[in-house]
Amino acid sequence: MKEYRLTEAELKLADIIWANEPVSSPDLVKLCDADLNWKKSTTYTMLKKLIDGHKED
Repeated sequence: MKEYRLTEAELKLADIIWANEPVSSPDLVKLCDADLNWKKSTTYTMLKKLIDGHKED
């Protein structure tokens, strides 16, 4: 199994997800906007990176 290291941005997103789970995608977008000043597209791009990184295992 490949070791996967999270980037700082991925870790911030993961922390928000873990702190608020279960969280819907629209709510996650709102949280990321408030906490990280991310746009909807940024949140979804980072979420996809987390998912795609996990699929490589």
